[in-house]
Amino acid sequence: METARAQCGSSAQSAGHIRPSSPCHLVGKKELLAQALEQEAIRDDALARDPWFDHAEAALQIGIVLTSVAILTSSIELMYVSLVIAIVGLLCTVNGFTLIIAAELP
Repeated sequence: METARAQCGSSAQSAGHIRPSSPCHLVGKKELLAQALEQEAIRDDALARDPWFDHAEAALQIGIVLTSVAILTSSIELMYVSLVIAIVGLLCTVNGFTLIIAAELP
């Protein structure tokens, strides 16, 4: 153990400075753990938001296609269906940003 400290000390001295995140220091390990936990929280938040954006994308694409079909066929009923689906897509997008409904989606 003393040789490892001597090696860490000599490499740090040869570099001219001691980094606080150096693996030779316990302080660096604690800082690294705190940073890792922070990054895990960010990842978990992104994983909770991602399905909402996926569903919003699908709903908006279906709404656009149905709107095109409604225009081509002059069907007002199909236009209303596409409008409802587009509104669902918009709500999913808003929820992806705000997570008002934090339910897990399949």
